[in-house]
Amino acid sequence: RKSRNHYMKTLYHYTTVETLLLILNYKTLRFKSLLYVDDPLEPSTSDFGNLGGFKYVSCWTDTPNSIPQWTMYSDNMTGVCIGIGFDKVTDVFLTEKFSLSESSEPIDMVNALHPLKSGLLVTNNKYVPSLEQIRYTDDASLITPRVVSSDDKFTTINLASNGIYKTTEWSFQNEQRFSFQIFPLPIDLVLESMNTNKGDLTEIINSFISVKPKEYFDLDLNPTIFNNMTITFGKRCSAEDKLKVSKFLEDNKFHIPLFDSSVNIKP
Repeated sequence: RKSRNHYMKTLYHYTTVETLLLILNYKTLRFKSLLYVDDPLEPSTSDFGNLGGFKYVSCWTDTPNSIPQWTMYSDNMTGVCIGIGFDKVTDVFLTEKFSLSESSEPIDMVNALHPLKSGLLVTNNKYVPSLEQIRYTDDASLITPRVVSSDDKFTTINLASNGIYKTTEWSFQNEQRFSFQIFPLPIDLVLESMNTNKGDLTEIINSFISVKPKEYFDLDLNPTIFNNMTITFGKRCSAEDKLKVSKFLEDNKFHIPLFDSSVNIKP
């Protein structure tokens, strides 16, 4: 185990005891569609409804003792703050090497985004989540972006433009998030339409309106991330819940350090 100071990144996730135990039990992290996060502007575009709903995120912060986040996301300080230290995203998520063609170099893929296993098409060939730093602005053109553009020959779409900017009222979050985008239609339908329409995406884009994004995906965690994890109990976390967590760690042979929050607030 490295000292946590040696990591390029240390991030924190405020959550409930129940969610912590699900993460540890299944060794997965849940990514929610932007349609289901707490900022209602996130999935919206200025020209194509809630197309941002096809972006999936797991929300973290670099702020370890944020009173607003303890209050909002750990069920009024009764939950926990998970800390992880890592150098690269593949330290966090379980990946395997795969070649997309005989001539191409093997690349890392997480199982849930593997096109042959999932039938999904991910945008920009990003088969491992990206880590994005959220930027805060009150520029409406950035918060609700325009995503579709056309010229004489083609219609193009930018599925990655949502979930990068939030309004300044959210700036207390200092948010960083793991994210990926999926194409709203299965691979076979996309290829069929592109062959029929000689590469023009207009028909495909128009069919997005009728597709409802799946609410979430669960991605497998790299088992080594549990060696570089900490758990901090909220100020109002009950003795019973603390015992439940420590017993779960012991029974499942996790060696994760436990701390009590140092936030100065009445329990």
